[in-house]
Amino acid sequence: MLALSDYSSNSFSGWCNLAAGTVGSTSSLGLLAATSVAISSLGNGWYTCTLTGTTGSFTGQFGGQYFFDLRLPNADLSSSGTSGQVVDVWHPQIFFGSTAYAWGSTVPAKKFTYFGFEGDPTNRYRAAQSDDGITWSGYNGVWYPPFQRNAPQVFVHNKTYYLHIANASDGDLDNHLWEIGQVASDGTVSTIATIDWASKISGVDSCFSGGPIFDAGVQYIMIPCSITDWHHSLAYLTHMVGGDPTQWSDPQLVTTDLTTGSYDFKPRKIGAYYYMWSSREGGAGGLDLSKASSLSGPYTAVTPSSIRAFPSLNIEGPTMFSTGPTSWRLIFEQLQTALPGHKLWYSDCNMLYPDACIWTAPQAVVEDQLYRHGSIIATPGWAMFPMPGALATNR
Repeated sequence: MLALSDYSSNSFSGWCNLAAGTVGSTSSLGLLAATSVAISSLGNGWYTCTLTGTTGSFTGQFGGQYFFDLRLPNADLSSSGTSGQVVDVWHPQIFFGSTAYAWGSTVPAKKFTYFGFEGDPTNRYRAAQSDDGITWSGYNGVWYPPFQRNAPQVFVHNKTYYLHIANASDGDLDNHLWEIGQVASDGTVSTIATIDWASKISGVDSCFSGGPIFDAGVQYIMIPCSITDWHHSLAYLTHMVGGDPTQWSDPQLVTTDLTTGSYDFKPRKIGAYYYMWSSREGGAGGLDLSKASSLSGPYTAVTPSSIRAFPSLNIEGPTMFSTGPTSWRLIFEQLQTALPGHKLWYSDCNMLYPDACIWTAPQAVVEDQLYRHGSIIATPGWAMFPMPGALATNR
Protein backbone atom coordinates (compact mmCIF):
# COMPACT_ATOMS: atom_id res chain seq x y z
CA MET A 1 0.00 0.00 0.00
CA LEU A 2 1.09 3.58 -0.76
CA ALA A 3 -0.18 6.56 1.22
CA LEU A 4 0.51 10.30 1.25
CA SER A 5 -0.23 11.82 4.63
CA ASP A 6 0.52 14.76 6.92
CA TYR A 7 0.72 12.26 9.80
CA SER A 8 -2.45 13.77 11.20
CA SER A 9 -5.94 13.88 9.66
CA ASN A 10 -5.27 14.25 5.91
CA SER A 11 -4.22 11.37 3.66
CA PHE A 12 -4.96 9.32 0.57
CA SER A 13 -3.86 5.78 -0.16
CA GLY A 14 -4.12 2.90 -2.62
CA TRP A 15 -2.69 -0.59 -2.93
CA CYS A 16 -1.08 -2.78 -5.54
CA ASN A 17 -0.71 -6.57 -5.58
CA LEU A 18 2.94 -7.11 -6.53
CA ALA A 19 2.48 -10.88 -6.80
CA ALA A 20 -0.43 -10.76 -9.26
CA GLY A 21 0.37 -7.41 -10.93
CA THR A 22 -3.08 -6.03 -10.12
CA VAL A 23 -4.45 -3.04 -8.22
CA GLY A 24 -7.01 -2.76 -5.44
CA SER A 25 -9.03 0.08 -4.02
CA THR A 26 -8.15 3.61 -2.90
CA SER A 27 -9.02 5.51 0.24
CA SER A 28 -9.21 9.23 1.15
CA LEU A 29 -9.26 11.13 4.43
CA GLY A 30 -9.68 14.81 5.26
CA LEU A 31 -8.61 17.35 2.65
CA LEU A 32 -6.66 14.88 0.46
CA ALA A 33 -8.41 12.76 -2.18
CA ALA A 34 -7.12 9.72 -4.07
CA THR A 35 -7.67 9.87 -7.83
CA SER A 36 -6.34 6.53 -9.05
CA VAL A 37 -3.85 3.77 -8.46
CA ALA A 38 -2.16 1.88 -11.31
CA ILE A 39 0.47 -0.80 -11.80
CA SER A 40 2.67 -1.64 -14.79
CA SER A 41 5.20 -4.42 -15.33
CA LEU A 42 8.86 -3.56 -15.92
CA GLY A 43 9.75 -7.21 -16.56
CA ASN A 44 11.64 -9.79 -14.51
CA GLY A 45 9.25 -9.46 -11.58
CA TRP A 46 9.57 -5.66 -11.23
CA TYR A 47 6.54 -3.36 -11.18
CA THR A 48 5.81 0.34 -10.99
CA CYS A 49 2.91 1.19 -8.71
CA THR A 50 1.60 4.75 -9.20
CA LEU A 51 -0.76 6.53 -6.82
CA THR A 52 -2.23 9.90 -7.78
CA GLY A 53 -4.49 12.27 -5.89
CA THR A 54 -5.43 15.86 -5.24
CA THR A 55 -4.67 18.11 -2.30
CA GLY A 56 -7.60 20.52 -2.46
CA SER A 57 -6.98 23.43 -0.10
CA PHE A 58 -4.47 21.50 1.99
CA THR A 59 -0.99 23.11 1.96
CA GLY A 60 0.90 21.14 4.58
CA GLN A 61 2.83 19.07 2.04
CA PHE A 62 4.70 22.02 0.54
CA GLY A 63 8.00 21.85 2.35
CA GLY A 64 6.23 20.65 5.48
CA GLN A 65 5.65 17.40 7.29
CA TYR A 66 4.57 14.72 4.83
CA PHE A 67 5.55 11.11 4.21
CA PHE A 68 4.92 8.06 2.08
CA ASP A 69 3.74 4.95 3.89
CA LEU A 70 4.72 1.54 2.54
CA ARG A 71 2.95 -1.34 4.26
CA LEU A 72 1.35 -4.75 3.86
CA PRO A 73 -2.41 -3.99 3.93
CA ASN A 74 -5.49 -5.98 4.62
CA ALA A 75 -8.12 -6.14 1.88
CA ASP A 76 -9.89 -3.08 3.28
CA LEU A 77 -6.67 -0.99 3.28
CA SER A 78 -6.35 -1.30 7.05
CA SER A 79 -3.16 -2.58 8.65
CA SER A 80 -2.65 -4.82 11.62
CA GLY A 81 0.34 -2.71 12.62
CA THR A 82 2.55 -5.78 12.99
CA SER A 83 6.16 -4.84 13.63
CA GLY A 84 8.18 -4.95 10.43
CA GLN A 85 5.21 -4.49 8.11
CA VAL A 86 5.29 -0.69 7.80
CA VAL A 87 7.97 1.67 6.48
CA ASP A 88 7.51 5.46 6.67
CA VAL A 89 9.55 7.39 4.09
CA TRP A 90 9.74 11.04 5.18
CA HIS A 91 9.94 13.86 2.61
CA PRO A 92 10.14 11.65 -0.49
CA GLN A 93 10.42 13.03 -3.99
CA ILE A 94 6.87 13.82 -5.11
CA PHE A 95 5.63 15.24 -8.41
CA PHE A 96 3.07 18.05 -8.17
CA GLY A 97 1.21 18.45 -11.45
CA SER A 98 -0.71 16.44 -14.01
CA THR A 99 2.09 14.00 -14.90
CA ALA A 100 3.42 11.03 -12.93
CA TYR A 101 6.89 10.52 -14.40
CA ALA A 102 8.14 6.98 -14.97
CA TRP A 103 10.79 5.57 -12.65
CA GLY A 104 14.24 6.42 -13.96
CA SER A 105 12.96 9.03 -16.43
CA THR A 106 14.39 12.51 -16.82
CA VAL A 107 12.17 15.16 -15.28
CA PRO A 108 12.09 18.81 -16.29
CA ALA A 109 14.94 20.86 -14.86
CA LYS A 110 14.34 23.25 -12.04
CA LYS A 111 13.70 26.88 -12.71
CA PHE A 112 14.24 29.55 -10.11
CA THR A 113 12.40 32.76 -9.37
CA TYR A 114 13.95 35.74 -7.62
CA PHE A 115 12.15 38.45 -5.70
CA GLY A 116 14.24 41.43 -4.67
CA PHE A 117 14.30 45.20 -4.78
CA GLU A 118 15.98 47.84 -6.87
CA GLY A 119 15.58 51.13 -5.06
CA ASP A 120 15.32 52.86 -8.42
CA PRO A 121 13.59 56.27 -8.73
CA THR A 122 10.16 54.65 -8.77
CA ASN A 123 11.11 52.31 -5.90
CA ARG A 124 9.64 49.12 -7.24
CA TYR A 125 10.37 45.49 -6.45
CA ARG A 126 12.20 43.18 -8.83
CA ALA A 127 11.12 39.77 -10.15
CA ALA A 128 13.36 37.59 -12.32
CA GLN A 129 13.76 33.98 -13.42
CA SER A 130 16.66 31.64 -14.11
CA ASP A 131 17.18 28.13 -15.48
CA ASP A 132 20.45 27.57 -13.62
CA GLY A 133 20.46 29.97 -10.70
CA ILE A 134 23.35 31.91 -12.25
CA THR A 135 21.98 33.81 -15.24
CA TRP A 136 18.94 35.92 -14.35
CA SER A 137 16.57 38.03 -16.39
CA GLY A 138 13.30 39.67 -15.53
CA TYR A 139 11.72 43.03 -14.96
CA ASN A 140 10.52 45.51 -12.37
CA GLY A 141 7.28 44.61 -10.64
CA VAL A 142 4.75 46.99 -9.16
CA TRP A 143 3.66 46.96 -5.53
CA TYR A 144 0.78 49.24 -4.62
CA PRO A 145 1.43 51.79 -3.30
CA PRO A 146 4.89 51.89 -4.96
CA PHE A 147 7.88 52.83 -2.82
CA GLN A 148 11.16 51.16 -1.94
CA ARG A 149 10.71 47.51 -1.06
CA ASN A 150 13.52 46.31 1.17
CA ALA A 151 14.55 42.76 0.21
CA PRO A 152 11.16 41.01 -0.24
CA GLN A 153 11.09 37.44 1.07
CA VAL A 154 8.75 34.99 -0.68
CA PHE A 155 6.61 32.19 0.71
CA VAL A 156 3.75 30.14 -0.74
CA HIS A 157 0.38 29.69 0.95
CA ASN A 158 -2.74 28.14 -0.60
CA LYS A 159 -1.22 28.18 -4.10
CA THR A 160 -0.47 31.91 -3.88
CA TYR A 161 2.80 33.82 -3.65
CA TYR A 162 3.15 36.16 -0.69
CA LEU A 163 5.98 38.61 -0.08
CA HIS A 164 7.11 39.75 3.33
CA ILE A 165 9.09 42.98 3.55
CA ALA A 166 10.40 45.52 6.00
CA ASN A 167 8.91 48.95 5.47
CA ALA A 168 12.35 50.55 5.57
CA SER A 169 14.95 51.85 3.16
CA ASP A 170 18.69 52.45 3.28
CA GLY A 171 17.90 56.09 3.92
CA ASP A 172 15.39 55.36 6.69
CA LEU A 173 16.52 52.35 8.69
CA ASP A 174 14.78 53.27 11.94
CA ASN A 175 11.48 51.68 11.01
CA HIS A 176 9.58 48.83 12.64
CA LEU A 177 6.71 48.31 10.20
CA TRP A 178 6.15 45.09 8.24
CA GLU A 179 4.03 44.50 5.17
CA ILE A 180 2.63 41.29 3.71
CA GLY A 181 1.92 41.53 -0.02
CA GLN A 182 -0.13 39.15 -2.14
CA VAL A 183 1.00 38.53 -5.72
CA ALA A 184 -1.84 38.71 -8.25
CA SER A 185 -1.99 36.77 -11.52
CA ASP A 186 -0.90 39.85 -13.48
CA GLY A 187 2.26 40.18 -11.38
CA THR A 188 1.20 43.15 -9.29
CA VAL A 189 1.45 43.00 -5.51
CA SER A 190 -1.05 44.48 -3.09
CA THR A 191 -0.46 45.01 0.62
CA ILE A 192 -2.88 42.85 2.64
CA ALA A 193 -1.42 43.47 6.11
CA THR A 194 0.76 46.03 7.89
CA ILE A 195 2.19 45.11 11.28
CA ASP A 196 3.84 47.50 13.71
CA TRP A 197 6.31 45.50 15.81
CA ALA A 198 6.64 48.38 18.28
CA SER A 199 3.47 47.07 19.89
CA LYS A 200 4.98 43.59 20.22
CA ILE A 201 8.67 44.18 21.08
CA SER A 202 9.46 46.57 23.92
CA GLY A 203 11.96 49.26 22.97
CA VAL A 204 12.27 48.13 19.34
CA ASP A 205 14.11 50.50 17.02
CA SER A 206 14.07 48.76 13.64
CA CYS A 207 12.96 45.50 12.00
CA PHE A 208 14.29 44.24 8.68
CA SER A 209 13.02 41.56 6.30
CA GLY A 210 13.51 38.03 7.62
CA GLY A 211 13.60 34.53 6.20
CA PRO A 212 10.38 32.46 5.90
CA ILE A 213 10.42 28.74 6.73
CA PHE A 214 7.58 26.22 6.53
CA ASP A 215 7.96 23.69 9.33
CA ALA A 216 5.63 20.97 10.67
CA GLY A 217 2.64 22.45 8.81
CA VAL A 218 3.16 26.02 10.04
CA GLN A 219 4.52 29.08 8.20
CA TYR A 220 7.21 30.89 10.23
CA ILE A 221 9.34 33.97 9.59
CA MET A 222 12.66 34.60 11.37
CA ILE A 223 13.04 38.37 11.61
CA PRO A 224 15.88 40.64 12.76
CA CYS A 225 14.77 43.42 15.08
CA SER A 226 17.02 45.82 16.92
CA ILE A 227 16.67 47.41 20.31
CA THR A 228 17.88 51.00 20.93
CA ASP A 229 19.53 51.39 17.49
CA TRP A 230 19.61 49.48 14.22
CA HIS A 231 23.19 48.28 14.70
CA HIS A 232 22.22 45.69 17.32
CA SER A 233 19.74 43.25 15.79
CA LEU A 234 18.40 40.15 17.52
CA ALA A 235 16.54 37.19 15.97
CA TYR A 236 12.80 36.87 16.58
CA LEU A 237 10.46 34.09 15.42
CA THR A 238 6.83 34.65 14.43
CA HIS A 239 4.30 32.31 12.81
CA MET A 240 1.10 32.61 10.79
CA VAL A 241 -2.00 32.28 12.96
CA GLY A 242 -5.00 30.23 11.83
CA GLY A 243 -3.77 29.88 8.25
CA ASP A 244 -4.41 33.60 7.73
CA PRO A 245 -1.47 35.42 6.07
CA THR A 246 -2.63 38.71 7.61
CA GLN A 247 -2.31 37.37 11.17
CA TRP A 248 1.05 36.72 12.86
CA SER A 249 1.93 35.68 16.39
CA ASP A 250 3.76 37.79 18.93
CA PRO A 251 7.50 37.40 18.24
CA GLN A 252 9.61 34.98 20.26
CA LEU A 253 13.25 35.89 20.98
CA VAL A 254 15.64 33.30 19.51
CA THR A 255 18.88 32.60 21.35
CA THR A 256 22.09 32.60 19.28
CA ASP A 257 25.79 32.98 19.97
CA LEU A 258 26.08 35.33 16.98
CA THR A 259 27.09 38.94 17.49
CA THR A 260 24.26 41.38 18.17
CA GLY A 261 25.07 43.05 14.84
CA SER A 262 23.72 40.09 12.85
CA TYR A 263 20.74 40.40 10.52
CA ASP A 264 19.31 38.90 7.27
CA PHE A 265 18.39 35.67 9.08
CA LYS A 266 17.52 32.86 6.62
CA PRO A 267 16.60 29.52 8.28
CA ARG A 268 16.32 26.13 6.56
CA LYS A 269 15.74 22.64 7.91
CA ILE A 270 18.08 19.93 6.61
CA GLY A 271 17.69 16.49 8.13
CA ALA A 272 17.26 16.81 11.89
CA TYR A 273 18.87 20.26 12.12
CA TYR A 274 17.98 23.87 11.45
CA TYR A 275 20.60 25.97 9.70
CA MET A 276 20.46 29.74 9.65
CA TRP A 277 22.46 32.09 7.44
CA SER A 278 22.95 35.67 8.55
CA SER A 279 24.88 38.83 7.68
CA ARG A 280 27.41 40.38 10.04
CA GLU A 281 27.17 44.14 10.52
CA GLY A 282 30.25 46.26 11.02
CA GLY A 283 33.60 46.57 9.28
CA ALA A 284 33.68 44.92 5.87
CA GLY A 285 30.70 42.76 6.76
CA GLY A 286 30.52 39.02 6.22
CA LEU A 287 28.33 35.92 6.34
CA ASP A 288 27.70 33.52 9.21
CA LEU A 289 26.07 30.09 9.44
CA SER A 290 24.58 28.79 12.68
CA LYS A 291 22.89 25.52 13.64
CA ALA A 292 20.22 24.32 16.09
CA SER A 293 18.22 21.20 16.87
CA SER A 294 14.95 23.20 17.03
CA LEU A 295 13.67 26.15 15.03
CA SER A 296 13.51 28.35 18.11
CA GLY A 297 17.16 27.67 18.97
CA PRO A 298 19.52 28.02 20.64
CA TYR A 299 21.74 28.47 17.56
CA THR A 300 25.49 27.89 17.59
CA ALA A 301 27.79 29.37 14.95
CA VAL A 302 29.20 26.72 12.57
CA THR A 303 30.48 28.97 9.77
CA PRO A 304 32.77 26.96 7.45
CA SER A 305 36.30 28.27 7.02
CA SER A 306 35.68 28.47 3.26
CA ILE A 307 32.96 31.09 3.91
CA ARG A 308 35.18 33.05 6.27
CA ALA A 309 37.88 32.97 3.58
CA PHE A 310 35.71 34.94 1.16
CA PRO A 311 37.41 38.17 0.10
CA SER A 312 36.41 41.34 1.91
CA LEU A 313 33.48 42.00 -0.38
CA ASN A 314 31.36 43.93 2.13
CA ILE A 315 28.60 41.36 1.66
CA GLU A 316 25.10 40.77 3.04
CA GLY A 317 21.74 39.14 2.27
CA PRO A 318 22.64 35.41 1.95
CA THR A 319 20.02 33.27 0.18
CA MET A 320 20.60 29.51 -0.20
CA PHE A 321 18.62 27.26 -2.52
CA SER A 322 18.90 23.63 -3.64
CA THR A 323 20.48 22.78 -7.01
CA GLY A 324 20.36 18.99 -6.55
CA PRO A 325 19.74 16.21 -4.00
CA THR A 326 22.87 17.10 -2.03
CA SER A 327 24.00 20.42 -3.49
CA TRP A 328 23.34 24.08 -2.69
CA ARG A 329 23.90 27.52 -4.17
CA LEU A 330 24.40 30.57 -1.96
CA ILE A 331 23.69 34.00 -3.46
CA PHE A 332 24.61 37.21 -1.68
CA GLU A 333 25.00 40.91 -2.37
CA GLN A 334 28.14 43.02 -2.46
CA LEU A 335 27.93 46.67 -1.52
CA GLN A 336 30.30 48.58 -3.81
CA THR A 337 31.71 52.08 -3.57
CA ALA A 338 31.73 52.46 -7.36
CA LEU A 339 28.68 52.32 -9.59
CA PRO A 340 26.43 50.42 -9.95
CA GLY A 341 26.83 50.20 -6.18
CA HIS A 342 25.45 46.66 -5.78
CA LYS A 343 26.45 43.28 -7.20
CA LEU A 344 25.24 39.69 -6.69
CA TRP A 345 27.67 36.79 -6.27
CA TYR A 346 27.22 33.04 -5.82
CA SER A 347 29.07 30.14 -4.23
CA ASP A 348 28.36 26.40 -4.55
CA CYS A 349 28.41 23.47 -2.12
CA ASN A 350 28.24 19.79 -3.08
CA MET A 351 27.43 18.21 0.27
CA LEU A 352 24.11 17.81 2.05
CA TYR A 353 25.07 19.72 5.17
CA PRO A 354 26.25 23.29 4.53
CA ASP A 355 28.46 23.43 7.63
CA ALA A 356 30.51 20.48 6.28
CA CYS A 357 30.97 22.06 2.84
CA ILE A 358 34.00 23.53 1.21
CA TRP A 359 32.22 26.40 -0.53
CA THR A 360 33.58 27.51 -3.89
CA ALA A 361 35.16 30.92 -4.38
CA PRO A 362 32.55 33.61 -5.17
CA GLN A 363 31.58 33.99 -8.82
CA ALA A 364 29.58 36.85 -10.34
CA VAL A 365 25.89 36.31 -11.05
CA VAL A 366 24.88 37.22 -14.61
CA GLU A 367 22.27 39.97 -14.55
CA ASP A 368 20.37 42.00 -17.12
CA GLN A 369 19.82 44.94 -14.75
CA LEU A 370 20.77 46.11 -11.28
CA TYR A 371 19.86 43.59 -8.58
CA ARG A 372 19.63 43.81 -4.81
CA HIS A 373 19.39 40.91 -2.39
CA GLY A 374 16.00 39.32 -1.83
CA SER A 375 14.86 35.71 -1.87
CA ILE A 376 14.76 32.81 -4.32
CA ILE A 377 12.26 29.99 -4.71
CA ALA A 378 12.43 26.89 -6.93
CA THR A 379 9.70 26.92 -9.60
CA PRO A 380 10.11 23.80 -11.78
CA GLY A 381 8.25 23.62 -15.05
CA TRP A 382 5.81 21.08 -13.66
CA ALA A 383 5.21 22.97 -10.41
CA MET A 384 1.69 23.35 -9.11
CA PHE A 385 2.45 27.05 -8.71
CA PRO A 386 3.68 28.40 -12.06
CA MET A 387 4.76 32.01 -12.08
CA PRO A 388 1.96 34.46 -12.87
CA GLY A 389 1.96 35.32 -16.56
CA ALA A 390 3.30 38.83 -16.12
CA LEU A 391 6.25 37.60 -14.04
CA ALA A 392 7.13 34.88 -16.52
CA THR A 393 7.69 37.41 -19.27
CA ASN A 394 11.06 39.10 -19.71
CA ARG A 395 10.40 42.79 -20.27
